[in-house]
Formats: sequence, structure tokens, C-alpha cells
Amino acid sequence: MTIINVTIAGGSGNLGSKLARAFIAEGGYKVNVLSRTDSQSKNLDNLRSQGVNIITVDYSRDDDLLRALRGTDILVCTLYYTAIGELQPVLVRAAKLAGVRRIVPCDFMAESSEVQAVMHKDMHAIGREIAEAQLEYTRYYCGVFYEYLTTSVSIDLENRKATVVGKGDKPFSLVHDEDLVRFIAASLKSPRSKNARIGFESSSTTYLELIAAIEKHAGIEIQVKHLPVDPSFSFADEIDIKDADAIGLQFGYSAELGVAGPNRIDNDICPSFRTTSLDEYLASRFNEK
Repeated sequence: MTIINVTIAGGSGNLGSKLARAFIAEGGYKVNVLSRTDSQSKNLDNLRSQGVNIITVDYSRDDDLLRALRGTDILVCTLYYTAIGELQPVLVRAAKLAGVRRIVPCDFMAESSEVQAVMHKDMHAIGREIAEAQLEYTRYYCGVFYEYLTTSVSIDLENRKATVVGKGDKPFSLVHDEDLVRFIAASLKSPRSKNARIGFESSSTTYLELIAAIEKHAGIEIQVKHLPVDPSFSFADEIDIKDADAIGLQFGYSAELGVAGPNRIDNDICPSFRTTSLDEYLASRFNEK
């Protein structure tokens, strides 16, 4: 069996460390994680104990990056959002020089231009950089992560209130991070992943269905306020990720306008893949037995 040498940039973070473990569980991968020279974390220690090769690297030194990436087949970027614009282009150039075959850039969000423009000053930059480097690519797109459903989509659990744009009856895509990392590890082995934009979801729901599900599992009643759809609304060019109200409003409109997830769902790349339902996640979230 051919072993795929995969290197993760950002592997000490939440998604990156889960992805490293998913590659190990999937099998058929040699897993490396890039770590800054001054970085120390329990995630890195845990990954090291599970057989992950931790490579210390200085992102400002080209020779360091070349050394770290030599022998890599696939480079996966799971960088924190504030570092993407600065570090991802550097990694693409280094990957080309080091002979890396493919890159998985740090997408993992809705594919629509409306949402992309909120998160990236130039949403097309990474595509140009990959093309110029003549690298293969696999780009993964998804809807809102389960873990943000009670913090970033205008549902205020503490005060038991929710703000919904429109009627709240439009379906939108959801993803569990544990499902996503397992899907990435499995689907990268498929020929369909070469030079592909892949959409993945764990489930889908509407705002009203989501609120009802949270009420059921949390054992509370949530007061719902409906905002009429403003035809003049425009998505922000830039947003403070810590501004929960602004994030919630942006997401509310993306759900209402049908642009909150992938352009299509490609779960069938792994036909037997089982995802986590919203009910299963919420039962776990609220410690139901």
C-alpha cells in the first residue's frame, strides 16, 4: 500500500489537531505537523505521543520551510483565520520549491462569494497562487460548524432569545468538525479529489427547526424575533470575528439568501461515510444520556 506523506500547517490548533488524528485513524498516511519554533501546547504533545512527526519551523525563513516540506505529498493548511493572508501564500511558494504535489488550502467555510468576501480581502488570491505554482489542489467547503450554533448565529442561550432574518424556513448546511476531518482523510484517497472543489455537510436545517431542536435538548423556551428582509442589505467587506451580533446578522442573511454553505454536496465521494446528525450533536452538547 502506498503511504501518503501529509503535512499540516496549523496542526496544533483545534481543527488541525483533529485532522492529524483523523489521518492516523484512517491509515495509509505518514502525518507531519508544522510547529512554530516557540510553540508549545498539549495538542502537540498528544499528537507526538500518537506518532505524529512534529517539525519545528520558522515561517519567515525560506530554507526552514523547504526543509520542513521536502518529501511531502499533500500540504494541508488549517491556519487561524488571522494568519491565512500572511502565511498561506508563503506556504504555497515553499510547497512548489519543495516538490509538494498537492495543497489543501484553508477554506472550510461557505463557498459563496458573499461569505468569502467577508472573510478574505481577495477571495481569489489563493486560487491564483496555486495556479501559478502549478500545484494540484483539493478545496473543501462546508456550512456553519455545529459548535457555533449556540454562539454565532444570533441564538442567545443565556437570555433565551433568537433573532431570525425572514421567516426562518430556508434550509442551510451544517457540519460537525469531527465529521469533516474524517471525510477529508478518507476523500483525499479518491481520484475525484484531484483538482476539485468539494462540498461536505453533516446535516441541514432551517432556523426554526434549529431553535426547536435546541429548545428540546436544552429544556428551555426561546423567544424568537423576526427581522424583515432588507432588500438593500449588503454583506460586509470586513468584520470583527468577535462581534457576535454582526456575525449573526451576516449569517442570518446568508441563510435566508441560500448562500450559507457549499455550492453542492459531494458526500458521495465516500459512499459509506456516516455523519453526525444535529440531534446527536445537541444531545451530546447538552449532556443528555
